[in-house]
Amino acid sequence: MNIALLKALAIGMGVLIAAGAAVVAVTIVHRLGAAGAPPENISVALPEGAEIVETALDGDRLALRLETADGPRVAIFDLATGALVQTVEIAR
Repeated sequence: MNIALLKALAIGMGVLIAAGAAVVAVTIVHRLGAAGAPPENISVALPEGAEIVETALDGDRLALRLETADGPRVAIFDLATGALVQTVEIAR
């Protein structure tokens, strides 16, 4: 094989490695900048007369286990907006 060809291939691969590292670095910085801080206070609407029995957090979700007049249920809220994502009614 020709030495000049080997040098060109080595330089080309080095450029590709540097470009790939730059793309990874830019992606990391972009994703870190996109993750905004959650609001300090949110409000969630509970059914009338509901009592919170237990709470749990998972990422940006809040799960509340509730005792209501209609029976037990789990309400899942989005912490960023305070919106109700899903309600799970527990049958006995």
